[in-house]
Amino acid sequence: MQNGQYKKIEDLLERFFDGQTSNEEEQELYGFFAGPDVPEHLVPYKPVFGYFETGIVQELAAPDKEKVSFASRFSLKRWGWVVAGAAASLLLFLVYSSGSRQPAAFNPYEGSYIVRNGFALPIWKPFCPSSK
Repeated sequence: MQNGQYKKIEDLLERFFDGQTSNEEEQELYGFFAGPDVPEHLVPYKPVFGYFETGIVQELAAPDKEKVSFASRFSLKRWGWVVAGAAASLLLFLVYSSGSRQPAAFNPYEGSYIVRNGFALPIWKPFCPSSK
């Protein structure tokens, strides 16, 4: 009878690690590994189920000191400084980008040249038709 029970536990272990067990089957595994008569080849699994039974409950009951709530890390004062910095940056961007600077007048002849006697000569304003 014990061999049949161990075979059932081994099958449940395989299904457990594949994620295919129900809650009742997992409770059966927890109960089996909490008992004193665990066969030697299944002893390595005993700490695993001991952790699932007690370790998770302890983690949920005791809050972790490293995990501080979001509200306490970022207080209103700190958020105030962040918002003020963002507003100042936006204001500087808007003032700089919408200044009263006029764009340079477009000159279609800028960079143009003519070639005379093998030399490249720039076109100066006296030669430009718009300078008349």
